Amino acid sequence: MNYYEHHLGDYAKDTAHLSMLEHGAYRLLLDRYYSTEEGIPAAQAHRVARARSKEERDAVDTVLQEFFTLQDGVWVNGRAEEEILKAQAKINAAQTNGKKGGRPRKNGNPGETQQKPSGFSVGSENETQTKAHQAPSTKHQTPIKEGACTSTSLDAGEGPFAHTPAGDVGRAFQRAGVDPDQVNLADVRLAALLAQGVTPEEFEGLAREAVRKSIEHPFGWVLKVLPERRAEAAGIKAAPSVPEVPWFDTAKGVRETGLKLGCGDWSDEIYAATGEQYPTYKRRVLAAARRAGMPMPEDIPA
Repeated sequence: MNYYEHHLGDYAKDTAHLSMLEHGAYRLLLDRYYSTEEGIPAAQAHRVARARSKEERDAVDTVLQEFFTLQDGVWVNGRAEEEILKAQAKINAAQTNGKKGGRPRKNGNPGETQQKPSGFSVGSENETQTKAHQAPSTKHQTPIKEGACTSTSLDAGEGPFAHTPAGDVGRAFQRAGVDPDQVNLADVRLAALLAQGVTPEEFEGLAREAVRKSIEHPFGWVLKVLPERRAEAAGIKAAPSVPEVPWFDTAKGVRETGLKLGCGDWSDEIYAATGEQYPTYKRRVLAAARRAGMPMPEDIPA
């Protein structure tokens, strides 16, 4: 299958509790499931979902345990199996109608124009329509213009991308001038960004910037830079730098200052030879530093 319906309401209801990594793992597993029309081999599940780190593998395991059933070494998803069977039934019906020359003419009237086969068996259209989950969305469809049927080419804004959230992003990259072959809609980072609510317009804006800058791999660059730009836009600043530790609070600082002030150095070897412990040595260095006029906290004795 090159296309499958993604019902946003159903998906959100069932997966609202998933983390970003788990969302990405689930979508990758579903894409593989529908594209091959087969379950996920248990031995290949982590590889299929591109899970490399322990955290990523744990996310895959969580999704498999919750949404799939292990049968004879293969992870099976009930909803995916139902959708595949429905799609196969439609394809078989379309092929049968095609072999018969299309749908029969109404009332046997040979002068009436024969309609294009719909892919459903005769008399099943109404039943199927009443069972549809929702009305088809026309949000991303281009209105048909007069004379458009004379061309067999795809709309320039359509390309190879299906009408899914990831497909919308693919078309955004294409509009920005990125070669569709460079767009990997199965990238787990894309799924994570979509789960955060990143819009196709945000992807397109950065993709246009990548094209202007002649970035060698614009798709990967956008996925890397986009989270940083969103953080900047939200006013998130980098954590403040760690304040420098005063010299008198580290053994290294005390020893370096002791050498500068003529107090000598301190080490385990020197302690073994002189018997002077480090606290005693430090007090000598601090006293010398105060006499030398070096800035010192008030609580350090002279």
